[in-house]
Amino acid sequence: MAIEWRLAGWATPEQAREIARKAVAYLGRYIDTSDLLYEFELALTEACANVVVHAYSEDLIGSLELRMRLEPFVAVEFEIANWGEPFWGLLEAEPCPGSPEDESGRGLYIMANLVDSFLFTRKGEKNILWMSKRVKDSLWKRRSSSSETASVTSPTAEN
Repeated sequence: MAIEWRLAGWATPEQAREIARKAVAYLGRYIDTSDLLYEFELALTEACANVVVHAYSEDLIGSLELRMRLEPFVAVEFEIANWGEPFWGLLEAEPCPGSPEDESGRGLYIMANLVDSFLFTRKGEKNILWMSKRVKDSLWKRRSSSSETASVTSPTAEN
């Protein structure tokens, strides 16, 4: 049974970083290795920072939403959404991750090397970055109660 979690706030550097941190703290309830949690934190921090830098003009602060879906003992999926300017060059195609030497786009390179797959889409006015990573069975924490794996949605942060 899947576990779903959602957090939203303003697309500011401070709140974007806090959203990524809170998501990783929540993941820590289920993932049993600090190395993997660090990789998730790096990918999410980069994705949320990209929203702050690229989605909204300097004089407009918009929204940022992170949705996380855990399929225990299988995978973790993330959706990072905003309602700002689309990144037209990346929509509906497998993004080219570039290289670490590029002037810009290094965030795509980082994310591409930390997750198994990612895709940019646009639904109406909503821009979505979707990322997924398979997680080995042995890297999940074991729970004694079956109620722990029930579908859960966290409260939304109102910032």
